[in-house]
Amino acid sequence: MRWGVFLDRDGTLVPNAHHPTRPDQLKLYRSTLPGLKLLRGSGAKLLVASNQSVVARGMLSEAGLRAMDRYLKQLVRQGGTSLQGAYYCPHHPDFSRACACRKPKAGLLRQGLKEHGLKAGACYMVGDSKTDLQAGRALGMKTVLVLTGYGRSVRSAALRNKLADHITSNVYGAAKWILRDRALTKV
Repeated sequence: MRWGVFLDRDGTLVPNAHHPTRPDQLKLYRSTLPGLKLLRGSGAKLLVASNQSVVARGMLSEAGLRAMDRYLKQLVRQGGTSLQGAYYCPHHPDFSRACACRKPKAGLLRQGLKEHGLKAGACYMVGDSKTDLQAGRALGMKTVLVLTGYGRSVRSAALRNKLADHITSNVYGAAKWILRDRALTKV
């Protein structure tokens, strides 16, 4: 069965740089590549789902956002694996129109599911914020909170609201748990 893992970008794959606008601001956490390799080697589609309000704020053009996406994919390729897709919400309710793609809404995830022929029940959402987890939960995905980025500050709320199926230190820890969960549940 086809399956996938949606991953937030800032605070999950790369450290938060507070509204990054240049590709060189993207640096992978040390745990990112080992985790992505483990997942990809087990057949997962790896899909980025990220709110990027820098566009709505006028700090970055959509072309600039595409350049940053290309750079992220290049970093991952240079590390020996690949991302199969990336979905970004360029909106922010204070600076642009309302949308269906900004997490915690699930529009980005729905788009990825459709384009890759995946079922939500066979996918996971990995992120460092409540909105990441809420988007995954909205579609019935299992969710993993990583304690990088904002993860430590939202841990208690995630526990209290039962937003995360698992909490772990980073993307590599998430990958190990996801593979154990798949083996146990035979997703």
